[in-house]
Amino acid sequence: MIKKSSGVYYSTPENQKVTSKIIDELCEIAKEDQLDMVRLCLHESEKSKLMAMVIIIRNKYIYPIHRHDWKDESYSVLRGECIYREYQENKTVSQEIRLSAGEIMMNINRTYHSIEPLTDVLCFIEHTIGPFKPIRPEYL
Repeated sequence: MIKKSSGVYYSTPENQKVTSKIIDELCEIAKEDQLDMVRLCLHESEKSKLMAMVIIIRNKYIYPIHRHDWKDESYSVLRGECIYREYQENKTVSQEIRLSAGEIMMNINRTYHSIEPLTDVLCFIEHTIGPFKPIRPEYL
């Protein structure tokens, strides 16, 4: 793994396979650095057309409710459980989906959404389109 910035790592071109050992290492990094979220980017660079990231969330951290109307994303849960929620503009929950290890969902609605971890450690793979755009999501 190559460290890009705090909590952001890239896999090396010769090692694209994610194993339980790699996930354990990411969990340990998050714990040692006292981070609530760590990601391992599997794509080559921010210019890649497909973005694939292994994301570790600790301490039941909830990333703020947001949306990005320029991209879809999928989530494949590897460890733990969470609730994916979609919201209307008045902050009313319009949909809830519980996800457990081994389950996958596609977020194509481009609505406001959040992921609430139900376990102390949540690990999932997120896929989305590239190249990376330095556009901040819109927060609710």
